[in-house]
Amino acid sequence: MTPLMSRIQYGGILVAAALASYLTLVRPAYQQRGRIIAEVSALSQRVAQADEDYAARDRARHRLTAIETRLREETRAIPDSGDVAGVISGISADIRELNLGGAKLNRGKESAQGATATSGLLIETTGPFDVVVELLRRIESLPRLVRISSLTATGVNRATGDVRATIGLDACYRIASAGETANPAK
Repeated sequence: MTPLMSRIQYGGILVAAALASYLTLVRPAYQQRGRIIAEVSALSQRVAQADEDYAARDRARHRLTAIETRLREETRAIPDSGDVAGVISGISADIRELNLGGAKLNRGKESAQGATATSGLLIETTGPFDVVVELLRRIESLPRLVRISSLTATGVNRATGDVRATIGLDACYRIASAGETANPAK
């Protein structure tokens, strides 16, 4: 064999070996690299989604905490007794303090719905409009659940600014279920 032929044969073997190594080593590794990059990208997206989910969960927890705080601050528990005498006593003290003369407090209807009941109270008073509004504010601020169910203001005296007000109230309380006793001390 001539040296040229042997070089061509040797070159052919090298080309065949390079092609074989490319097909068996490089190309599969390159394809594997592509699959790994795609998998890393998918995992990155899942991590980003998980981070968003955690952030959304944290925002929801924060909002829930804010709502629970507002609920505690702005609502009152429904007591176990109507305690109309205590409500009348508190309102009477406010009426005396505000100098609303001639006020009448009368018991109203009692009603029940589901697990709650109400004891009605009717207040009739005459006084300056601002003082009547202050009485309403104080009624709303009582330490127990009292609902202003009606309000009628009539007979405005333009000379004195006095108004005749009739205020309907409902003192709300929980009805003791079977096997449970209401606690009038609450």
